[in-house]
Formats: sequence, structure tokens, C-alpha cells
Amino acid sequence: MDWGIYLTVVDYAQEKSASIHMPRIGCGFVSGHWEEIEPIITGSVVSKDVEVFVYDLD
Repeated sequence: MDWGIYLTVVDYAQEKSASIHMPRIGCGFVSGHWEEIEPIITGSVVSKDVEVFVYDLD
């Protein structure tokens, strides 16, 4: 996964006082485990005070 792109989105959301809406990236087709990915997502946005909404895709 290219975390650089994700962090750019986080920085942009912070600048615009926006929230991020996303699926459970890294899970599904690439067989990642959300339990491992969620702390990375949470840790990268908590310090920047950006809200993240995660959706389950069917």
C-alpha cells in the first residue's frame, strides 16, 4: 500500500477542515487484516485531528 498518498489525503483534509470517508483499505482483495491496518489509520490521523469514517463495502 502506498501510505504516502494516504498521508497526502490526511494533510489535505486537515488544511480544509474536512473529514475522510473510506472503505476498509488493505482488506478484501489483498487479504489484509483490519485489526492490523486500523491502528495505522488511527495513529496517522489522531495527531492531525481529522475525522475518519470507515465503511464496509458489500
